[in-house]
Amino acid sequence: MKPSSSSIQKQLNLAPAIRMIVPVTILKEYSAVFSESQFYFIHLLVSKASDSGKALHSFHPLKMKFLENQLGSKPRERQIQGLIDIGVVAVQLKPDGTETYEKGKRAKAYQLTEKYRLDIKNDKLTTYYSKAGSTLSKRIITLRLNQKNASLEANPLIEREYEWLKNMSFDEDKAREFQDDFEQSGVRGSKPYTRQASLRLESDITVLSQLSTGDITFNYNGSRLTTSVCNAMKQMRECLMDSRGNYFIELDLRSSQLVFLCKAIVVAYENDITLNIKHHLDKFIQDDIDITTDSIGTHSDTAMFIKHVIYGDIYRELQINDNEYHEEWIEFDKNTASKGFAIASDKIYDISRTDYKPIVLKQLLFNYYTRKQNIPTIAKAFSESYPSVERFLMSIADESQSHRRSTDLANVTQSYEGYFFHKLALDKLQEAFPDRDFYTVHDCIGVPEDIVEEAGILLNKALESHIGISADIVMVRED
Repeated sequence: MKPSSSSIQKQLNLAPAIRMIVPVTILKEYSAVFSESQFYFIHLLVSKASDSGKALHSFHPLKMKFLENQLGSKPRERQIQGLIDIGVVAVQLKPDGTETYEKGKRAKAYQLTEKYRLDIKNDKLTTYYSKAGSTLSKRIITLRLNQKNASLEANPLIEREYEWLKNMSFDEDKAREFQDDFEQSGVRGSKPYTRQASLRLESDITVLSQLSTGDITFNYNGSRLTTSVCNAMKQMRECLMDSRGNYFIELDLRSSQLVFLCKAIVVAYENDITLNIKHHLDKFIQDDIDITTDSIGTHSDTAMFIKHVIYGDIYRELQINDNEYHEEWIEFDKNTASKGFAIASDKIYDISRTDYKPIVLKQLLFNYYTRKQNIPTIAKAFSESYPSVERFLMSIADESQSHRRSTDLANVTQSYEGYFFHKLALDKLQEAFPDRDFYTVHDCIGVPEDIVEEAGILLNKALESHIGISADIVMVRED
């Protein structure tokens, strides 16, 4: 139901302070100089530098509409230019000295200058808060409320997820125990417990403690849902409880994006889709299909790829190919050559499976639009092992009209994934447990611990009905 204008105005009048993460040096030098909106822009660049996975010195393109929503009208003239003039922010330039901007194609790109990037590198970050009820606070909460309301109006199906979040409570005592463990050990899971992680944890505790009043970060783009729960640390999500006092356990679809890439590949093959690929693949979002079918050819490289995704560990297999790859071929005669390698089945590599997964996504699946030289080993090995899959990835990238030509592939896999989790999976759970609450985090579902076993069985059966992967394989399981 759409909130009344008086209700929205009341929320705006009570707009909470906006929390920002900024370099210590900037706050020390300019706390009395910069506006709240200028600090917010710096916060955006810190977030991009920390979370994008790019090198710290990278520039980050920011679209004008995005900046207007965050910073108000004429953001370059009123907020950003002053930061450039004083040497805090730099804008990306071409060799001829002009900015790397192309109308409708490439947004202007920015970075913090080196002095302040060093604070990010050295984990010297701190929080800065806007004033409650300030212009910035009202602007940001207006943006979030509009996004939330537009998402709910355009996609009535996800309203149940919004209501489920409002029913949840948060165990702050348990969260503080996690915090104590992190501070004592200096690590969070397999990663260092940094100053930025500490600031994020405090933010998670604040936000997750207020879910009952409504999640204003709730935003659905048609394929992916973003919520406060999605954005929170996994350990903080473990502190959520349903209305009966049960903690949640997350059931994760193993190699989810690659699973739905397999669906896209099979759909394209069986329907002879070779042109305008994304447009045609989008027609099959809701279609059930058996990706274990032999229609592709039992011994083809595509079939081998699908089998590794379903029955093996595709990330481990790709890591082996990456690490053991070599350029040399052994020639038998002028028409025949081969290459291969033998390794111990329990060989351990320096990078864990968890840390290797983003390398696969970044260097392999979503990087065919930039690759001209300095091709990473993982891509060379993949090209030799799975040439048909590579051609499929390249075909989508070649047809894309987006500046980031990986966008089309990401949209397809996320749309397929989103339909399964937000529609099929939750329908099955709600039908079986009509008075229980759940949450989604992209490729997993949070389930109350007292029904997790039955829920796992239902989700694996739903996956089997949708794309043919036997429920006995248990692709959906606790992470």
